[in-house]
Amino acid sequence: MTVKEPPRGYTDPPETEKKERAGLKEAIHELMGKPAFWLMTAGATIAAFCGYGISSFQSLFLVRTYEITAGQAAIWINTRSRCRLRLAPLPPAGWRPGCTKNIPVPSPGCQRQV
Repeated sequence: MTVKEPPRGYTDPPETEKKERAGLKEAIHELMGKPAFWLMTAGATIAAFCGYGISSFQSLFLVRTYEITAGQAAIWINTRSRCRLRLAPLPPAGWRPGCTKNIPVPSPGCQRQV
């Protein structure tokens, strides 16, 4: 059911010159001079920092605000996450019976958040 991938350069014309591979030092030097690399690195760092901060604080917030146990807070958080993952393959307009095939039926009590 699969086709073996041909070796690199197999389909290139015969007159094509082979380029020498850059070493690690040259590659790092090239990346350091690109502003796009630094912007993407900063964006990924901020997103990770905020994501970990929110996920660490979320259960404490629920426990302190609603005076529930840590177990109840975990159920609140995990149920919401499960519902979102379960409904993720649905089209943006919402689920319409008969319009989509092979999409699992949502669990009772889950509400799609748009």
